[in-house]
Amino acid sequence: MCKPCYQLLSILSCLTTFCFLASCNRSNTGTSGSADGNQPVVTSTTEIPLRMWVVAPIASRDNFVRQWQSGSEQQLDIRSLTVEELLQESSCDCDVIVYPSRLTGELVSREWLTKLPSSLTAQNGVAPVEGVSDNVLFQPPAWAFQASYGASTYGMSLGCSLPIAIASPALAAELQPLLNESNQLTWEQISPKLKQSEPSNTWPGSTDIDALVDRFLALATSFSARNSKYGLLFEMQTMQARLTAPEFHRAAEMLILLAKQDPTAVAAMGTHSAVWQWVSEAQESAIGLAVPSSLDTTSATLKGATVFHLMLTPVVDPKSSVSTQLDTQQPRQLSYNGGSGLVASISVECRQSGLASFLLKWLQESASRNVIAPLIPGIDPATSLGGTDSTERRARQLLRDSWASDTVPAEPRLPRVEEYRHALGMHLVKLIRGEVAIDEALKSANDDWNRISEDAGTGQRNQYEKSLGLTM
Repeated sequence: MCKPCYQLLSILSCLTTFCFLASCNRSNTGTSGSADGNQPVVTSTTEIPLRMWVVAPIASRDNFVRQWQSGSEQQLDIRSLTVEELLQESSCDCDVIVYPSRLTGELVSREWLTKLPSSLTAQNGVAPVEGVSDNVLFQPPAWAFQASYGASTYGMSLGCSLPIAIASPALAAELQPLLNESNQLTWEQISPKLKQSEPSNTWPGSTDIDALVDRFLALATSFSARNSKYGLLFEMQTMQARLTAPEFHRAAEMLILLAKQDPTAVAAMGTHSAVWQWVSEAQESAIGLAVPSSLDTTSATLKGATVFHLMLTPVVDPKSSVSTQLDTQQPRQLSYNGGSGLVASISVECRQSGLASFLLKWLQESASRNVIAPLIPGIDPATSLGGTDSTERRARQLLRDSWASDTVPAEPRLPRVEEYRHALGMHLVKLIRGEVAIDEALKSANDDWNRISEDAGTGQRNQYEKSLGLTM
């Protein structure tokens, strides 16, 4: 071969090597922590969009994407779904899915979720809350539990939906001597001061079935004298529903009293934001139960109301075995996880695992959550949405102890959870409207639950145990 040909081949070889190295080193995204948490690791972008499903409404996709692009040039394809739309899907065709924690069992049973990589498990994950430094990697036990199923962790919690009691300024003024001594008040101390009216048979607003069920189950599980470790909603050995047990009857009585505070029954049937706003603006004594992580921005900025821990005396079920009963009969703090707090998981259909892991870490960062929490209900911000003197901020501070507990009831979380909740909600609506008596409403709901469990098959008992964290 002639000398000019050798020179030409040499030049072409150099050009090819240069282009290859340039393409290998193309990395335009933000950084994530390394295994030791010290040096940043650059996550390369790809031309394939990172697919993200969010099972919740998104107020502004533009603001969400803008926050994401402040640290990454990776294209993000976001799809917002309702729970109903998600359950109609035949597969989880995305890289990352963000969903209400109560759906964990449903999604695991469908084999839609991968177990969380060890680099993202709770001891390495974040979820900092106000008052905890960003340098401290911390996931409260209640947050960690809702992202697990059986003995495995499937996601990273972005929020935790625990209710808090909120009193109107007028009620707080009447209870001030007691509030000066403690932030814990019993129902017996509160109920005599509440106004009672008859709810309208026609609810003028839209009924929030999820919020209604949340309130009822929060009351029932807090009234229960059973140990939540062994299940509160079903008999574990038989998978028979327990909705006719005494604590559920007591919860129904109290739910009716909450509803009767106003003709619209807002305290029972309204959204969490509607209850928060109604109590905050009430001129008379009023009380409500609401979840801070489910508040809209307007409600989160309200001031003047008082939050406190509602204490309920357990109701003993004579049919329950002694081994499932609590040792104490002292009033218990209202504590329940309704499962509307969001969890982020990697889908089994994920085609970009590195970027998916980076997205999960990004969702946990304080700066990210402070921007996206007002956009997506079910995400707890790192700092208060409403400001330092808002009722919402005081509520989050008061809930820290509950977040730190690993015994917060979080039922139901098993497959077909939405069917259970919807069936119960329909009967509770009839109860609040005065169409049926308590015994009839609870028996009908109990029968519906047993039919759902029977239709689900014999494996439902094992799923229930997994939802309680008892089996592999």
